[in-house]
Amino acid sequence: MLFTARSPQGGWRLKTLLATTHIPLAAVPAALTPERITAKLDLLLQFCQRFQPQPRLAVAGLNPHAGEDGVLGGEEEAIIAPAVAALKAQGHDVRGPLSADTLFHDEARKNYDAVLTMYHDQGQIATKLLGFNKGVTVTAGLKTVFTTPAHGTAFDIAGRGVADPSSMVEAVLLAADADGDDFTGLGFGGIIVTLILQQKQISQQENEIRIQRQSEEARHYEETLHKLLSLYATTLNEVSSPRGELRGRS
Repeated sequence: MLFTARSPQGGWRLKTLLATTHIPLAAVPAALTPERITAKLDLLLQFCQRFQPQPRLAVAGLNPHAGEDGVLGGEEEAIIAPAVAALKAQGHDVRGPLSADTLFHDEARKNYDAVLTMYHDQGQIATKLLGFNKGVTVTAGLKTVFTTPAHGTAFDIAGRGVADPSSMVEAVLLAADADGDDFTGLGFGGIIVTLILQQKQISQQENEIRIQRQSEEARHYEETLHKLLSLYATTLNEVSSPRGELRGRS
């Protein structure tokens, strides 16, 4: 998965691809291989070439300060650097491994168009800090561009008119930018159909919730009425005399 977010200042777009995704942090070093890094860089390169012919790629290191020449870890020299060198040998603009703690500030980002990060939080924190409500997830490697909002579905606020559609808008705009001339009326029509189907699904869910709520209210009313009638009968029985006359003061 590739994640991207547009900066509120300047409109530049940060693109990050994860070398590893949802695995324990302790399992990341063993999952990294030169072959995996190379394959991920190829995916990132292919996606970025939809926007520009010669994109500049940056590669984050795994360890603090990108390993400090092996002092803080050897993965940079043994695994990441060979993959970077191989892509450079093909004539591509790629640099790394770079220290992740200085990779995402404004000055550093002027030197690259996209970043390959080694694990989930290394890339996701930067992307979500930049534009949480405008993040887009891209399924890289497909011939047809597939984009979705980077956040969840938020069914808990569906139908209340408070949801922020910014990520959905960004997903559509990114699909149009990435697909170029292939983003035809048919593609846009597909998006509209998807939105209509999603709206119908939300409406159906809202209707089911409303029916369930009405059923619960009716059941509560019946239970309350039954309790009141039982209480009335008990009270009437307690204050009635054996002869059927009410007890009380004369």
